[in-house]
Amino acid sequence: MHGFGSHTYSFLNAKNERTWVKFHFRTQQGVENLTDTQAEALIAKDRETHQRDLFESIEAGRFPRWTLFIQVMTDAQAKAFPFNPFDLTKIWPKAEFPLIEVGYFELNRNPENFFAEIEQAAFSPANIVPGIGFSPDKMLQLNEPPLPIDGAAARWDHRVDDDHYRQPGDLFRKMSAAQRQVLFDNTARQLDAVSQPIQERHIANCTEADPAYGAGVAQAIARLGQKGSAEERKSA
Repeated sequence: MHGFGSHTYSFLNAKNERTWVKFHFRTQQGVENLTDTQAEALIAKDRETHQRDLFESIEAGRFPRWTLFIQVMTDAQAKAFPFNPFDLTKIWPKAEFPLIEVGYFELNRNPENFFAEIEQAAFSPANIVPGIGFSPDKMLQLNEPPLPIDGAAARWDHRVDDDHYRQPGDLFRKMSAAQRQVLFDNTARQLDAVSQPIQERHIANCTEADPAYGAGVAQAIARLGQKGSAEERKSA
């Protein structure tokens, strides 16, 4: 599977000049997906199936690799951007900020102490590669300073983006008919156990992104409900 940094970080060069950056990790193994049914069958037998696959592949010398790409945005571009570029829920359009290939990384050794080498490293936000800094991404701001501050976080703190639907709609419109149907069916199964008002609220949100998105989810929920009613009548 691909990996995405999601957060915006910063690059600092030898002159201490800063640019904003997003990280993308494209798998060299190829992308493979599981249906809900396939995933249920695997998890029923082994709850750690994904981690076991990774561990055993590395032990066998089948080292997985990802190609590293970055998107780069200058301070001037960030200030002129139509929405908050540090919003974790948004992406940067690749047409405007193309992927730049940097290199690759390879997992070729399993940790001897998973807690010490993996979990403790992940828990500490101070663990960051030299030359890479943070950004005004609010999810990266861990502590509220007791005194007013200057700098990037202060400059960008006022930026609010209320457009929550354009980018989900753009992604939906790029999907094939088969991909859309998987999305509809997966969503319907996840919403099957919630109340009707919650289902209607979600359908309304999907409709804001794209009318066909909302209609597809609504139809999938209706089909699932009809199937459930038929099964109940049959068992009775």
